[in-house]
Amino acid sequence: MGWSIYFASGAKDAGERPGEQVLRRFYTESREVFEELANVGLPDLSHHLLEALEVLVTINPRGVFRRVSRVIRGGQKGAYEYDSLAEDVIVRIVDRYLADHRDLFRRDEEARQQLIQVLDTFVRAGSEGAWRLSFGLDGVFR
Repeated sequence: MGWSIYFASGAKDAGERPGEQVLRRFYTESREVFEELANVGLPDLSHHLLEALEVLVTINPRGVFRRVSRVIRGGQKGAYEYDSLAEDVIVRIVDRYLADHRDLFRRDEEARQQLIQVLDTFVRAGSEGAWRLSFGLDGVFR
């Protein structure tokens, strides 16, 4: 199922991603699937879900970040946060959010707490990238 989500989102090939309208429909129709799969905890599945969610950020930044947070929480069952590929994708996602959707964390307490929890999960796992992002968070809220 993770592979299906990954391929359907267009995450595999950036040059062949579906248009915004198709991605909106995909996001809307797959929300429940993401919710169910986020809790499974298999590292490969968690990784594919995050890569698919990365494609959907512009569709619904708040909703996608909420799902990113759920995938990370679920992925802890399988120690996903210790995987170097996990670090790469979460740093990419958080970097993008801080660059393009910083206001989300300034105005939404729940999103801010989710951001802190996600980064904290990776910092505890020894992620230098997550530590760097965490260290720079004070600049986000100025």
